[in-house]
Amino acid sequence: MSNRNNKSTMQQHNGKKEKKEDKKIIKAEEIYDYVDTMTSNKIGDIYYLIKEDCDFNSLPILDNPKNNAYGDFIELIVNCLNINKIYRDKHNLNN
Repeated sequence: MSNRNNKSTMQQHNGKKEKKEDKKIIKAEEIYDYVDTMTSNKIGDIYYLIKEDCDFNSLPILDNPKNNAYGDFIELIVNCLNINKIYRDKHNLNN
């Protein structure tokens, strides 16, 4: 039996009913893109806060950043995130 409004389906197997969960397969790229979209602005803000704090305290850090420094900073932080956990928590998914 199948019911589109129900998250699970019941199937007959050797005279017994088995519950089979319908699972949506989520690609790793989809998770990465979601987390990147949701966090990149916040991480960018952190980059500029660090830069401003260094300038304010006369620290010669980020005085002469390369063109790709901003993107590299975001990539560094995103690579350290547990993106699967962030995605599961945001969408209330179980392991």
